[in-house]
Amino acid sequence: MPFGAALRGEGGVHFRLRAPAQEQVGLELDAAAPVSMHAIGEGWHELIAQGALAGARYRFVLPDGLRVLDPASRHQPEDVHGPSEVVDPASYPWRDDQIGNRAFGDRLAAFVPAPVLRAIAATCLLLPQIPMLFMGEEWGATQPFPFFCDVGPELADAVREGRRAKFARFPEFADPAQRARIPDPLAEANFASARLRWEDLAHGPHDAWLRWHRRILATRHAEIVPRLAGLRRGGEARIVGEGAVAVRWRFDDRPEALNLAANLSALRVAGFPPRRGRRIWSEGEDEAEDVLAPWSIHWSIEDERA
Repeated sequence: MPFGAALRGEGGVHFRLRAPAQEQVGLELDAAAPVSMHAIGEGWHELIAQGALAGARYRFVLPDGLRVLDPASRHQPEDVHGPSEVVDPASYPWRDDQIGNRAFGDRLAAFVPAPVLRAIAATCLLLPQIPMLFMGEEWGATQPFPFFCDVGPELADAVREGRRAKFARFPEFADPAQRARIPDPLAEANFASARLRWEDLAHGPHDAWLRWHRRILATRHAEIVPRLAGLRRGGEARIVGEGAVAVRWRFDDRPEALNLAANLSALRVAGFPPRRGRRIWSEGEDEAEDVLAPWSIHWSIEDERA
C-alpha cells in the first residue's frame, strides 16, 4: 500500500501513515489546527486534503501532542525537526540518459586528461549536495562500468535489443553494425569486465588519485558537512561564460557564505566576481582576480562580517 503524501490526479493530496501503536493520528497542514485522520485497519491512517497543493507543509500529530515528520517525506525544508513538504515528482523530469551511461561503459579516467578530471571532480565533491562516486572512481580505475543485468529468458531479447536501440539516435551508432558492437547486457564477460583490479592501486597514477580523493573528501568533511544544517536554500548562480559559473550559498545560522568560481571549459574566462574569504580548495592555474584559466575552480568560505 503506498504511503506518505501523494498528489491526486483529481486534485488534493492523499496522506497515508502506518502507525500501528496509535489509535488516532492527526494531520497538521500548513500550521492549521490538526484534523483527525481515518483509521483504516492494520495500523494505517489516511486522509484526503482536497485543497492541498505541492509545496504544502505538514506534520502528523500523535495523541500526546507530539508532532512528527512523515517517515516517507520527499523533502524536509527545515531539516528533521521541521514539517515535511508535499512534492510533485512529475515536476522533476528525469531521463536516465542524462547520467553517465555510455555505450561501452568507458570511464572518464580512461580518456580525460587529469587536470580536466580534477576540476570536474572538485566541483562535484564539494557541492552541498551529497556526491556519488562509482566503484573505483576514487582511485582512477580504468576497468569499464558497463550496463549489465540478469533477467529471465522472457525479457532477455527485449533488454538486449532495447539497449542497442536506445543508442540508434546517436550519430556514432546510426549504422546497425556499430550498434552490434555494444556489449550484450546479459553476457557473463560483460559483467566480468567491470570487476575492479585492486592490485592496480599500487601502480601508476592510481595511488595519487586515491590520495587526492582522500584529501578533498577530508576537506568536505571539515568545511562543508558542519555547515549543511544551516543551508536551507539553493545557491545564487551567475553564468560567467560558456562552461563557466559563479555560485554563492548563504547559511541561515552563521554570517558566512560558500563561494564557487568554476571554469569548466578549455578557454580562459574573465568576468568572475572578486575572490573573497578563505580558500578551501582550488584546481588549475592562478590568473588575475576576475579571471580563471581553462579547467580551473576556486572554492572559498567568506565571513560576511569582514
